[in-house]
Amino acid sequence: MIDRSLWVGWLVLLCWAASPLLADQGELEPDSPEEAPYWVAAESRWSIGSRLVYQDYRLDFAADDDLPSLAYQPNSPWGLELSLGYNGYNLSWIVYEYADRDKADYVSTTRRDIQFRSYKNHWGYEVYFQDYRGFYGESEDLIIQRDDIRSRKIGASGFYLFNAEHYSLQAAFEVNERQLRSAGSWLLFAHAAQYQLSAEHPFIPPELQKIDKAFVELNGLNHFSSEHLSLGAGYSHTWVREGWFLNTTLMGGPAIQRQRFEWHKDQRDTWELGYDVGFKLGVGWQQEQLRTALTMHLHQSTFRLPKGELNIQSGAIALELGYLF
Repeated sequence: MIDRSLWVGWLVLLCWAASPLLADQGELEPDSPEEAPYWVAAESRWSIGSRLVYQDYRLDFAADDDLPSLAYQPNSPWGLELSLGYNGYNLSWIVYEYADRDKADYVSTTRRDIQFRSYKNHWGYEVYFQDYRGFYGESEDLIIQRDDIRSRKIGASGFYLFNAEHYSLQAAFEVNERQLRSAGSWLLFAHAAQYQLSAEHPFIPPELQKIDKAFVELNGLNHFSSEHLSLGAGYSHTWVREGWFLNTTLMGGPAIQRQRFEWHKDQRDTWELGYDVGFKLGVGWQQEQLRTALTMHLHQSTFRLPKGELNIQSGAIALELGYLF
């Protein structure tokens, strides 16, 4: 299940942050000659950046028929990410994470998060690796500590931009290019990922099954893995005005998934049809060498289980700063 209240809150926050850009009901940019460029590449090739990130990452186990669900999350939502870029290629990694709940009452989380990305003209690429160990869940007044749960994900995404002459995906997400005039583009995407969830004990603990017998249907599951391939389309647009910019990107499409899991010590292997949905929103200010922005992204993948489903939800709000030198 999607935590809609949290996602709506993120949207309200970013709409409020974008209000200075949208206050003028007229055009978002001054008139420009037809020959003026829509975007420009930076003269400097090297860039550095940092992001203060609040991440909401959840493993949501739900029984069939909209019965109660259990969402596990790591106890490290805050992180400091550093990035290094050269000629439009960017490598970033989380160098520090902070627990917002007491580790003794909840759990201690270890986290690795690395990403390589590049967006050039018509093409864009993202490759990432995530490794989290230590999750907690809450149900009623019960706090479930699971330092044995480990989530690993490695994946890659590719994008094809139709209107690269007028629109820069690099300018929307990085400091290396700058959008000078408002423009947008339809795009195609492909996303491939390998997920692994493992635990020493079943994901649904016995004490939770006693509270609600609906969870008995998910009893016995303690390992899950999937190869996931999705193809889809989307649209991205950036509005600019006197150094300010506002970007929105929405993508979605069907996914084919090979899933393997241990169910009561029985190995099962199935093929399922799922979907991928992704959304990005950013507002900020950019000049020739400096970029600062408040950004948000949301992503969800859904997997079918015997008598239930697993939703892996990822969302983040980040305050970022990029500099060219």
